[in-house]
Amino acid sequence: MKTQLTQPTASTATPAQHTPGPWKAKYAQNMSIGIYAPGDEIYHHRKICDVSPKDISRERVANARLIAAAPELLAALEAILSDHEKCVATEQPGFLTEKQEAHALAALAAAKGGAA
Repeated sequence: MKTQLTQPTASTATPAQHTPGPWKAKYAQNMSIGIYAPGDEIYHHRKICDVSPKDISRERVANARLIAAAPELLAALEAILSDHEKCVATEQPGFLTEKQEAHALAALAAAKGGAA
């Protein structure tokens, strides 16, 4: 069963500057792994990036999966921080430690190109 998280608050949510998800990883004919986002009626998908076929490491497929999951991971982190902030704002105990909150905020800032 999935837990429903609330939408991000003003302090964690900023307009998306990345291509909206969901992103998918797909093998190309040259054995690179392409990361694609939904397109429109003309272009059915938009290429985000390639994981090089020259990368022969075991991590190549895992890297592609992680990149493809980025939009969902960002949305989940924003929702978790939002729910935590709502608890703290209403003087209820938050569910993140100070260290976890700082780590989450730093990761969010890194993903959005801001300062931690």
